[in-house]
Amino acid sequence: LNFVSNHEKSNGWIIRYTAEGETEKTIRFDGTQVSITDLTMGKTYTFTLEDQDGAPIIGSNQVIHTIR
Repeated sequence: LNFVSNHEKSNGWIIRYTAEGETEKTIRFDGTQVSITDLTMGKTYTFTLEDQDGAPIIGSNQVIHTIR
């Protein structure tokens, strides 16, 4: 996943993601890009982006994607 941010002083980001029948997982990272490797083919995941400091995100902070 990658995204554009105008928040210059972020201390990092959190991605929470889950698919039906799976436990929610969390990744903390810096920058504007992260690789997620433990996804299951054919499942539809919901990914939610959060600022690690709790700053509000303007616009969409969620994406739904089916792994093919």
